[in-house]
Amino acid sequence: MSERVGNSDFNAADTKMNRPADQAPTEKRSSPAENRPPLAFDRRWQTATLAFLLVTTALRLAALNAVELVPDEAYYWDWSRHLALGYYDQGPLIAYLIRAATALFGATEFGVRIGVLLASLG
Repeated sequence: MSERVGNSDFNAADTKMNRPADQAPTEKRSSPAENRPPLAFDRRWQTATLAFLLVTTALRLAALNAVELVPDEAYYWDWSRHLALGYYDQGPLIAYLIRAATALFGATEFGVRIGVLLASLG
């Protein structure tokens, strides 16, 4: 008898030729790995992801006042002081976001950066 190659579901002992008529076919057993939920629903990955986001957000929050504005941030802050419906190289949302944040927190590095930090959480 020749053996079939490439078909992992084929089991010669479970064919009708080799099974008595009164015996039911055997059920395929699943491995423990097949019973696990996908990674997106695994509670350990969700916990690790949440912990990573909390730690990185806390580090960014601590660094908001520690570093002076870089040229791009100063450029966007200047936009927020002269609002328009659009700018040459960006849309207006960053300017409106910085304007709102500096109105609440003052015209400081913290005020310029906190809006972007809060937007990155969502």
